Amino acid sequence: MSEDEYKKTEETIFYLASVCMTLGMVNRATRHPDGKTFETDTTHTVMVAVIACSLASRFTDLNVGLIAELALAHDFPEAYAGDTDTRQGLSENQKTEKKEREKIAMEMIADKTKEMPWLPDCIHMYEDRNRAETDFIWVVDKIVPKLTHIMNGCKVVPSLSDNGYHQEQRLSVQRRTSQWPWMLALDYTFVARTVKIQTELEERRKTKSNLDDIKKLVGQIYWTHPDHDDLKELQKLLNEVL
Repeated sequence: MSEDEYKKTEETIFYLASVCMTLGMVNRATRHPDGKTFETDTTHTVMVAVIACSLASRFTDLNVGLIAELALAHDFPEAYAGDTDTRQGLSENQKTEKKEREKIAMEMIADKTKEMPWLPDCIHMYEDRNRAETDFIWVVDKIVPKLTHIMNGCKVVPSLSDNGYHQEQRLSVQRRTSQWPWMLALDYTFVARTVKIQTELEERRKTKSNLDDIKKLVGQIYWTHPDHDDLKELQKLLNEVL
């Protein structure tokens, strides 16, 4: 290694460390189990890579090493472009803007890593979508947000049962999992678990709202009939429930 190569290597390594730090500061729309702490792009990246490699090594003949590489690199453009919240779907303009931001980000990364282009090469390979491994990672990438929603009790996820975007996404998952039907089953299982939690939350909200209305009415009657024993008992019960 020449002195010039050594210097460029040093600079590239420092840049790679820097862009990893930047990726770790990008918050996603999804949350940790506490329902408050944002999941970061680095947490998401590790989750996708670990789950994709684990599934592929056990149930497929795919190149697990390539899956690990592409999964690790797939979201690095978001270090500059930021994460895009797609929970409610995107308009055509929003899709175009997202692609443009990510294109600029990829160019920035490529420019900074000319001496060691592994990262931009992997990003381009993933975006080309012309390998079974990239389809596999793409499906895992769509499954793991549902896992975070389940873990945090669906604190920040919109309804999946009537969301057109999610229906469209499931059709895309169906097309990409023709080689691995069990992947489609996994996706549907986690969608069902998410919808179940959402349904239970909605039922609790409705019950709470109805009880609030009853409590308000009882309170109004109580002030006009403060010595009514039945009303006293009902109000005590409502206070314990609410």
